[in-house]
Amino acid sequence: MNWSPDDTYIVSGGHDATAKVWIASSGNLRYTYSNHTKYVNAVTWSPDGNHIASASGDTTVQVWNASSGQYLFTYRGHADEVEAVEWSPNGTNLVSGSLDKTAQVWNVSSGNTVQAYRGHSNWVLGVSWSSDSTRVVSCGQDATAQVWNASAGNALYTYQGHSSVVEAVTWSPNSIYIASASDDKTVQVWSTR
Repeated sequence: MNWSPDDTYIVSGGHDATAKVWIASSGNLRYTYSNHTKYVNAVTWSPDGNHIASASGDTTVQVWNASSGQYLFTYRGHADEVEAVEWSPNGTNLVSGSLDKTAQVWNVSSGNTVQAYRGHSNWVLGVSWSSDSTRVVSCGQDATAQVWNASAGNALYTYQGHSSVVEAVTWSPNSIYIASASDDKTVQVWSTR
């Protein structure tokens, strides 16, 4: 689930292989996007509010027009289900995390892969950008959260404070801290500095 940048709409993904855009003030359905063939695991709105990306169990990420729901293109860089996707704050790239044990940065204009990060030893379940769009934190089944350079793909820091699967990660707005949520029943806040 994700809010539109202007707080007017909410997009959600479901096991019915659809993504739905809702009017936040009324709760009414605006439209349904139904181009995936398996469940939609994650959705993200572009910073300018014009597009939405959806990650699916069909191994794809699809980008579509946020106003009309019109399909634009499909990213097929992953070899397994895509569990997470997030738009970069500068609007030029997306990062997606997959059960293929990779997190991949790809360019929205060309659809080309910028970087494939292979530092995880198991499924990648969550991804998040730093506010300056230079770093990504990813997390997963290997009980780690890993910070890496989005353009070069090199690992910068591995957080190993959790004792079980890390399901989600997010940067603080100032990109100093990261919060990670785990099956070990904790949410932990930490810094790479």
